[in-house]
Amino acid sequence: MREMFPQVASAALETLLLHKRSLKFDDVDKSDINITDKSIFSHSKEAKMILEEELGKCSKDFLSSLKWLDERTLLNLQAILPKNHLKFDSSHWVNVLGDWVSFASNNSIMDMQNYSQELLPFFVIRAVNFWNESKNKTANWVENEIRMQALDLKKYFDHK
Repeated sequence: MREMFPQVASAALETLLLHKRSLKFDDVDKSDINITDKSIFSHSKEAKMILEEELGKCSKDFLSSLKWLDERTLLNLQAILPKNHLKFDSSHWVNVLGDWVSFASNNSIMDMQNYSQELLPFFVIRAVNFWNESKNKTANWVENEIRMQALDLKKYFDHK
């Protein structure tokens, strides 16, 4: 998770910027469900360990050093991280991700890999929180939550 996410995030952002794609998009895919039901999350020990390590990075100094965070997002994060990380929900993730993409689209980012590394703690926190939220839910519930998050991200960019 920690090795792959920054690579995927930087590649996605580079592609977006290279093709000068608009941050506005038409709709969120409403096709059939593509998540399979799994009753067991087999990586919970590893996820908990990674979560603890990434939470350790989320000091007020670290958060304040992130030039790409909107002031309102920063204040919200400082109120919950690292101690109340369970409150880091979909709306927080959408704001962090939206701030991150918006900043990159308006600024020249020289080292995309390092820039993507700054997003990693937030991805890990949200992913582990979501896994825990969804462990007793159906695949349909999970799919709906992901699509609602995508709609919220669309709304974020529509209002920027």
